[in-house]
Amino acid sequence: MLRRWQVVVIFALAVVVSGATGTAQNAPQRLSSADSAIIARELAAWDALQKNDSGAAFTRVVGNTATWVLVTPSGITRQSAAEIGRSITVNCDRRRNPIDSARVDHITSDVVMLSYKVNVEGRCGSDTAWTSTPAYSLTVWARKEGRWQLVAQGYAPQRQDR
Repeated sequence: MLRRWQVVVIFALAVVVSGATGTAQNAPQRLSSADSAIIARELAAWDALQKNDSGAAFTRVVGNTATWVLVTPSGITRQSAAEIGRSITVNCDRRRNPIDSARVDHITSDVVMLSYKVNVEGRCGSDTAWTSTPAYSLTVWARKEGRWQLVAQGYAPQRQDR
């Protein structure tokens, strides 16, 4: 039987994969200190990736979940946070990753879903030019043994209407 947070992850990722194109412009909400802490952890994760720390600081921020699910336009990856952090920091350079319109939804007392718009500025692989890619992100955090850990993230570049 699926655990409650696994059902939440499957639902959240289905929303991202389905190409939901709603904007992140929801009515402003008042953030609790717990919500602010989740957003701060997400910002710290982006900051760790920007600083090319080879995954160590990234793992400290997001927790070393045995399997972390990452859904992107390239497919679904199941790896540890350390492996994902290392692969990003080794292959990419980041300038900055400002987030906007962050919203925290409490699924249970131990599971939250964070959605936001992010502008990813960087270059990867053999690319020499810096790019700026607006995208939507949906992250699921679960409290395990008293500590928030990232368990899944869906990432979808903003559709460019022509």
